[in-house]
Amino acid sequence: MNYPVTLTRKNYIVLPKDLRRRLDLKPGDRIILEQESGYAKLRKAVDILDYAGSIKAPKEMRSIKGILKARELMEKTYQRF
Repeated sequence: MNYPVTLTRKNYIVLPKDLRRRLDLKPGDRIILEQESGYAKLRKAVDILDYAGSIKAPKEMRSIKGILKARELMEKTYQRF
């Protein structure tokens, strides 16, 4: 679907309401613009914080002992730079 918009003197554009609704855009959301062979593609940027709380740790990792064990495993496995 095409949406005609106008570039203002300050280089702003207003996204039509229908497009904002379709992309689930709200004030303050970040947008990615990609240039591709003479075209610009627009998409909503994904914020990792949107996923906060959606994944639970395994039951054995939810206690202090589990957290310490996970930290110990991480320290052994990953190399610091």
